[in-house]
Amino acid sequence: MILAGYYMIGIKENNSIPIKLIPEAEKWYKEAVKWCQKAADLGSIEAKLCLGYMCSIGFSILHYDPQKAKKWYKEVIDTIEKAEATDKKATEENATNEVTENASKELVRIATRNVALLYHNSYVIKPFEWKNFVKITKLNELTFKKLTKQKLELAIKWYKKSCELGDSQSAYNLGLLYENDQKIKNKSEAEKWFKMAVQFDNNNLYAKAKLGRILINKGNSDENEKMEGIEMLKYAAENGLVMGQTFLGEAYERGQIGEKINDKEAIKFYFKAAKQNRGYYSHVAQLRLRDFRASNKILAGEEDIENVIKIYVEELKYYYDGKEKMLKNIH
Repeated sequence: MILAGYYMIGIKENNSIPIKLIPEAEKWYKEAVKWCQKAADLGSIEAKLCLGYMCSIGFSILHYDPQKAKKWYKEVIDTIEKAEATDKKATEENATNEVTENASKELVRIATRNVALLYHNSYVIKPFEWKNFVKITKLNELTFKKLTKQKLELAIKWYKKSCELGDSQSAYNLGLLYENDQKIKNKSEAEKWFKMAVQFDNNNLYAKAKLGRILINKGNSDENEKMEGIEMLKYAAENGLVMGQTFLGEAYERGQIGEKINDKEAIKFYFKAAKQNRGYYSHVAQLRLRDFRASNKILAGEEDIENVIKIYVEELKYYYDGKEKMLKNIH
């Protein structure tokens, strides 16, 4: 396992930009897989988990094998569950057993979540190319709708299993599915799972930002819930989360914090998100700053903001083909 880690660190340190992989990187990847395999053959559960991860991300398309990944993850789960059943019959619980049991549960939790992610990704990205997840002998045995529906159901099933083990990320991903997926969209379910994600991990900034925005926008929220939502947004924003900063800027712009609209605070938090330039929520913030600038709420000559707006123009062309529709309604 140590040797496998050594080779994986080599890949990470020498290849911070994935599109510029040096020739040695593939060799290191293969070495990491080889040593993980040796450790797995000797019974290392951690090595099996690592092999599942490496197969699920792949060094390249040649090494990418979600079917093998699922096999490794399920082997982790099955091995630990069998061992736990044997231990309960053979020994009484003591402090040492409790530590071991907690470590085992952690591995099962991660493996279970990763199985869910494999099904989720196959549902979202390439439903017909990920044939390893749903066995069919002929393409017309299942319609496209049925195939994707089945994978969605499997993803939800495995996420819920992981949530039974207290996995915050799985609860968050379920919240996202219920918030955005047209087949199962359900605001109450989304709120429920975001809440659960925060309960499992109070430092899950993404879940706090999502839940915070839901609470301040809910029509039937009482003042306590709204205040709780505001605090969650502030916490996420102050800890540097772009999504949290954009949501907080939006709340100030709408007058949802304090007694009236506060453009100054809105601009402050939009700028924090915009200057990070890290994907969708940064782009939303950049658009809002541009609109503030167009309405003269930001004066000309503020160099930092002007630079952010210039970045936005380029990002809009590259990521959205110059179309702003997707950025106008924050989700």
